Amino acid sequence: MIRFLALPILAGLVAAILTAIAIRYMPAELQVASGPNATLIIVTAGAVTLAIASYATFVRFGLAFLQRTEGLAAFEADMRRRIARLESGMEQGVETRMAVNAIGHARGHAANETPAESKAGSVGAPQAGEPGSESDKVIQFDPAARGHGAHLPQARLIGARLAQALDRNQIEAWFQPIVSLPGRKTRFFEAVAYLTEAPEGKAKHAAQSDEGSDIGRAIEPAYSSAPEIDRRMLLQSMRLLRELDRTGKHAGVIWRLHQTTLADTHAFAGIERILDANGALGGRLIARIDHRDYASLDAAQTDRLHRLREMGFTLAIGNCPDTRSAREAVKSNLFAIVIIDIARIVVDDGEERPIHRVVARGQGHPEVEIIASGVSDEQQAMALIDQDILLAQGDFFSEPRPMRRNGG
Repeated sequence: MIRFLALPILAGLVAAILTAIAIRYMPAELQVASGPNATLIIVTAGAVTLAIASYATFVRFGLAFLQRTEGLAAFEADMRRRIARLESGMEQGVETRMAVNAIGHARGHAANETPAESKAGSVGAPQAGEPGSESDKVIQFDPAARGHGAHLPQARLIGARLAQALDRNQIEAWFQPIVSLPGRKTRFFEAVAYLTEAPEGKAKHAAQSDEGSDIGRAIEPAYSSAPEIDRRMLLQSMRLLRELDRTGKHAGVIWRLHQTTLADTHAFAGIERILDANGALGGRLIARIDHRDYASLDAAQTDRLHRLREMGFTLAIGNCPDTRSAREAVKSNLFAIVIIDIARIVVDDGEERPIHRVVARGQGHPEVEIIASGVSDEQQAMALIDQDILLAQGDFFSEPRPMRRNGG
């Protein structure tokens, strides 16, 4: 500020000095007339010069202020863009769906690592390579978790872990049966991606050791790994279908298709080639997409989903969160199977919820089958029978198990 005021002050002093010099060297006849008014002339000239200099200074200062204001506005706009990108990155981190949520099981271990005991005599589940095989230390990455960036570093770490596991061929399909009620015969198997690990001190294939322990971690693929995991789950699902054919069984297999795979043109083209080469399996191979992914599809991705249907493959939608979404899924004429969590079908006392009536009774789509997932006890199974929902899935019937390993 001082440097801006220095200019008018200096200009006023110079004007006063020049005026005084001019009066000093005036002719004598002019000095007589000017003498009494010399001081007034000097002050007036200085004031005028000071006003002009002040105006020039104000203009200069104003321009500088405007430039700084514009620069500050640009800086603020840039910061807003950066914050928006950061928030978008955090949301993307959340959409990797890698927040950790432990599955509770009967052994009473810590919540982050709890064993999953395979129930003896579970209906329809593929058997592991050794008698008495069990899964241990099962951790599920919960796709429903909703953070705001807090899990982003962990998501990156787990994403890198998945990429490493893919390179090491440690991700494989485990299959959980879907049974008919009340007979509890296997109608479908659903493929679940598991990260398999050997116990400490054991070799890579320790899952086939004398102890008969299968170490597995159920995973929900990160957005970057989903296409490759979907492809591997598809190949292993087809392998199971062929094994079922060989043994004279005719259950179908459900494999999960993620929105990221539909969005990746190259990855989806690879999926299409595999399906096209195995068209004979179309009637028994079901592609499942969760409602959250389905609601995020753009026009091109939706068209790809329709192409699968046109190729003869059955489509299923899972995790419909409310009545409206279930109704829209049924009315789309795209899905032949709707998978709904048991908590959205019945309450604790067996009373049915509205979402069941919307999907199961009416809508003019009697061909749509309903599968109740997450069934955990006999009371829930009986409530489903009472409401004419005759397909169910859950650990109560059988937990996910790896495919039988032929010849080790």
